[in-house]
Amino acid sequence: MAFIILIPVVIHFRSRRRSGYVNPVELLQDNEEKVKELCRNCLDVGTQGGGFILGTGCETAINTPMENLKRMVEEAHNYRY
Repeated sequence: MAFIILIPVVIHFRSRRRSGYVNPVELLQDNEEKVKELCRNCLDVGTQGGGFILGTGCETAINTPMENLKRMVEEAHNYRY
């Protein structure tokens, strides 16, 4: 049996909505610091103009380290644009 975890993190909604993603393979394989960098890069580009949702590119692998998922959520919540 396979489980799928989807983690969209809403940053801000205005009149338009956009989404961006962290590559699920990198989320699975990289360490927390690399995940932080990936999230930060995505947020730096995506939040310009508001209305941005940070998430994974598609499904999140069941073996993705919980620390990486937490880091992704923390980066989205702590990001200031």
